[in-house]
Amino acid sequence: VKIFSQNLSGNKFTNRDDEEWAVYSILAASIAVYIYGITGSKESYRETGVSLISSVFYSGLITSGIKFLTGRNRPYVTENQNDFSPFSTEYTSTSFPSGHSTLAFTFATVLANRTDNLIASIGLYSFAGYIALSRVYHNQHWLSDILFGAAIGYFVGRYIEKETGKKFENIKRGNEIEFPIFIAL
Repeated sequence: VKIFSQNLSGNKFTNRDDEEWAVYSILAASIAVYIYGITGSKESYRETGVSLISSVFYSGLITSGIKFLTGRNRPYVTENQNDFSPFSTEYTSTSFPSGHSTLAFTFATVLANRTDNLIASIGLYSFAGYIALSRVYHNQHWLSDILFGAAIGYFVGRYIEKETGKKFENIKRGNEIEFPIFIAL
């Protein structure tokens, strides 16, 4: 893994701005789905948008908290994957878990759960895997960072999907007022 993560790309540090497109694209797409659901009176899109926005919010919150608590140093900073600087807000100490992997797998999980198309689900998870592996390739994360981030994204996405379904069922029955942005846990 060390050879793959630290030598293959030949890039000891990649410009952070170049990689933020994935994060902002996922957030923008989530909001766009929700807005389309409201403006087009498309209940399924509105529900999907709520699920996406809530999942992105909660998985990002969990990941940010773990990053702060653990303070794992990035591979381009050290060759020792057990080098930690807990409670650090420095970007160089925010490797574990991978936020890009978390968000990519959150997004893929919500959308894969909303489709009955196996090919689409494979495509969504493949793209999420590509984003995660690119973080190792560009020497930003250790393999365990992306695996843990992917697990957070997957499980938060599944949980929020289940809760969103319950919430919208209650709304349809008239038992609850819609709280459109975040699902109360």
